[in-house]
Amino acid sequence: MKGVKKAAKLGIRWKLITYFALFVAVILVLLWLFQTVFLDSFYKAIKTRNAQACGDSIVSKINSPNLGDYINELARQNDVCVRVVNGEMRDLYSADISPDCLIHHYGTFQLFLIYNYTKENGGMRFETVPQTQYQSFYSSDFGGGQEIGLYPFSGGDLQMGQLTTGESAMESLIYSRIVKTEAGQEVLVLLNSTITPINPTVQTIQVQLALITIVALLLSLVLAVVLSQKISKPIIKTNNAAKELAQGNYEVSFEGGDYREIRELNSTLSYAASELSKVEALRKELIANISHDLRTPLTMIGGYSEMMRDIPGENTPENAQIILDETTRLTNLVNDMLNLSRLQSGTQTLTLTEFSLTQEIREILARYNSLTKRDGYHIVFDYKEDVTVEADQVRMSQVIYNLVNNAVNYAGQDKEILVRQRLKPGFVRVEVIDHGEGIEPEKLELIWDRYYKVDKTHRRAVVGTGLGLSIVKSVLEMHSAKYGVESAVGEGSTFWFELPLPEYLAQIDESQQQ
Repeated sequence: MKGVKKAAKLGIRWKLITYFALFVAVILVLLWLFQTVFLDSFYKAIKTRNAQACGDSIVSKINSPNLGDYINELARQNDVCVRVVNGEMRDLYSADISPDCLIHHYGTFQLFLIYNYTKENGGMRFETVPQTQYQSFYSSDFGGGQEIGLYPFSGGDLQMGQLTTGESAMESLIYSRIVKTEAGQEVLVLLNSTITPINPTVQTIQVQLALITIVALLLSLVLAVVLSQKISKPIIKTNNAAKELAQGNYEVSFEGGDYREIRELNSTLSYAASELSKVEALRKELIANISHDLRTPLTMIGGYSEMMRDIPGENTPENAQIILDETTRLTNLVNDMLNLSRLQSGTQTLTLTEFSLTQEIREILARYNSLTKRDGYHIVFDYKEDVTVEADQVRMSQVIYNLVNNAVNYAGQDKEILVRQRLKPGFVRVEVIDHGEGIEPEKLELIWDRYYKVDKTHRRAVVGTGLGLSIVKSVLEMHSAKYGVESAVGEGSTFWFELPLPEYLAQIDESQQQ
């Protein structure tokens, strides 16, 4: 709709800056989450996994004679307290590396409680309890005033003392496991790992992360700007050059960049500019040639018409024939241009039929000989057998006409033209040979272009319109036929094409050769 403006889109430079900033922001958010919010959870999970690994290691060596030494070394390396007691809750092995270990303050009654809870839990149990200010208490119900332990229990579970107020209270991770020795004795393995409060650590990390965030954002912004300029500069330069190319400046330069993709793009655009320059030159040349070919018959028609009108006695059959011939030439030129346009646009379809290619060539050459014999041209058809092909008969007659036209236009002094037909295994080859000036090797691929001139001097064709070889190329490519030209300077040229034989004829030909 008119008057509606499209929203301006961000350029590659700002997109790079935006993406880079978003990437850094996501990384910083993850750092904040893992280093502050989830730090306590990760810390406890690691402590738990380490305690279980130590407990499993002790259980695996429960029957080892060196278990005591192993427990001491394990406790020292992993900063855990270990206690192994028998069924009577008497110590078998003990490693007390810290005065804060709760398991070394447990009395017999508490050990029995832990044993029962562990057994009810399937033989293994984890418990996290608050570290306390140790207070002794006595119970008249157990042992007649004897000290039962340092920590009371309630509600069917252990309550290890009183929780210290404030955020600095530590916790203890208690691991308990019941195992049997080779002697059949049950033992209780206890591990105590202290969980240190991380609130001060988190506060320190928060301050550090705040500084890191500010520095990272500033550095990322600077780096994003530098990188975006470095990346976008060659792209912007290439884009500006491409805009000049679109406006018709084919001399524009696409310089290589620092990146392989940019260099390849510039190389491709440089090649495109070169090809467009050639196309533009060919277009101008084509317009000039067509203008010349249109102007010449029109000039002759106009000149002879005025002469016949103004000069008595010039209204003769000969002059009328010249006007008729030029009209026919002009009509043929327009028809050839339309045919070539249809062929190259792909809108023309083929009507495939089986016909005698040999008979078609004979009839065409017979008509040619009657037209060109008065000018001294002699066209010979050399063939050994009658060949049938499956192709578009009308289009193939165009191919033969145009190849013979070309040979007539460039025939040598002898004006001899040879059309040769040869049957090969699976296909038939037709050659049109002249003894003219020949074509230089580097120009052989160019002669199929419209109005291409080897000597770059446009001249009016003896017969035809100058579009013949382009029509030949288009028709043969529609048939998927092979074609080409062989030429040597001063020796003439041989234009050829090959058509496949129908399948049943190809099989007969192969059987005859065998």
